[in-house]
Formats: sequence, C-alpha cells, structure tokens
Amino acid sequence: MIDRLMRTAAWRSDFDWQLAILQEVLGARRPAEELTNAYVARMLQVSESGVTQRRNGSTPLRTGDASKIIAGYELGAHDLDHRLFSITDPETFLETLKRHGVGEYEQNPRRRMLQVLNARAADEGLSVALRRARNDRGVGFATDPQPVPGILHSGEPVEIVVQAAVGRHVAILQYMVDMVHAIEVLSPSDGIPIIEVSDRLFRLPGPGTGALKIRGPSGRYRMMLVEADADTVTLFGGASNARNDTDRLDVEISGPGRMTDESARDVVQRIDALPLGDIRTATTDFIVI
Repeated sequence: MIDRLMRTAAWRSDFDWQLAILQEVLGARRPAEELTNAYVARMLQVSESGVTQRRNGSTPLRTGDASKIIAGYELGAHDLDHRLFSITDPETFLETLKRHGVGEYEQNPRRRMLQVLNARAADEGLSVALRRARNDRGVGFATDPQPVPGILHSGEPVEIVVQAAVGRHVAILQYMVDMVHAIEVLSPSDGIPIIEVSDRLFRLPGPGTGALKIRGPSGRYRMMLVEADADTVTLFGGASNARNDTDRLDVEISGPGRMTDESARDVVQRIDALPLGDIRTATTDFIVI
C-alpha cells in the first residue's frame, strides 16, 4: 500500500499522506462519504478549502485538529490519540494503524462486526431515534415532531422511535462510542423479543409496557438499528450472548445480552454471504450525564 500511494501522488505535506493512508485503511469499513475532504471539514468545523490548506501545508495541522480527526473516525476506541499525526514516516504510520487494529486490520470480532454494519448504512427510509418517554412530555404519538434529545440523564425514562420497511425484522444495539467492544443487544432479547415490522413507524416500548430507563456510566453512546431478514436478526440475540455482566452499559430492561465474539463472528459471516441491499443500518448518538 505504501509503495503504491507514495508512488502515485506528489504529497504536499505529512498530513496529506497521513490522511490518505488512514482513509485507505478505513476503506471498505466506512461509508464512502466519510472518506472525503467534505467529511473531514465537518470534523474540523472548517470549509473544504480549510482541509485543502492543511493538506497542502499552507495551514499547519494543529493538535486540536488532530484530536478532532481521532474523534471523528472513532480512533480513540483503538487507543490512539492526536500523537498519531506526529508520525512523519509512512511505514511507521501504517504499522501503528495495523498494531492498533484500525480498519481492515481490525482483529476484534465485535468491532469488526460494527465496521461491517456501518458500511451498510441506509441512505433513506430507515431511522432510529431516542427521546424522552411520552409521559414526560405530555400526550403524543410517534409521528409527532419531537427533537431527538442530545443529552439524557441516568434514570430518565425514554422511548425508541423506529422507521423501517414493513415485513422486515430489526435488531437494536447500543454501545459507548469509546468502548465499542461492549455491545448491548436491546432486541432481540428477553425484554424485547425479535421485532417484525408491521407499521413503517413505531415506538418502543409498546402500549401497556414499562418504560425503558437510561442506566449506565456517563458518556457518549450510539444506538444502531439493523434491518434484515428474520434469520439474520436472530443471530444478534443468540443464546451465547453473555448476560448478568457486572459492568453493564445498557438501558434498564429485563435481560438484554452483550454480544460475544462468537455471536459477532456469526453475524459477520452471515452478512458477508448476503447481497449488499439485504441488510441496512441506521444510528443515533446521545450523551448520558
């Protein structure tokens, strides 16, 4: 890879080739739109020309810039920080990415599963949102316009609003962004069995059931909705999923499971065997304080 990249382009700065190598390594594990200058510009909160200036060396890459890229590509989960961009040798840079299991070099089955699922992100027609339970905001319906809460408090009742294709099945996962090895399966689980979509837009928990309550340490979380066939969704709630962990990250709900390496491998093997459009994913982020 290094020889090809360094031979086929005239690099204008260390950051120019650093970003090229990083995006090459992330490659098939991230949506294509995340491998563009426009996406990096959003990370840095600058214009695309600001990214170009950093790549051509006219504007130096600051420590704060490097930290934003680390956060934007979620490299903190691989124990990397801004110092990655202080490496000025391409071979050493690539070896560091390999050693930390970034992108195509990922060895952790659960993180590998999330990479595969992220690559199946839906363009439209699939969404998941987390909002305060209706009893906390007055009478309403799932179709009522409500802002997705960016910040939630531990112990707060919430509901999950899902948009998916009728007749498909969905799984719901949750994890802390900086602890992606600990993936909670909210559904299918003992608390929320496998879901077959009968209404394009619906909410969880359903009428007459108890509220979901946020439980877990403070931090940034991500909820992922996976739309697939019943056999694929069933794999997420396999009997091998670990239960009764002492360091749970989940909402308070009866019997959610944590993905094991074995379950994650089964999911990846299944996804790799299916056509691209057979599995779609959507995510929403929230912060617990």
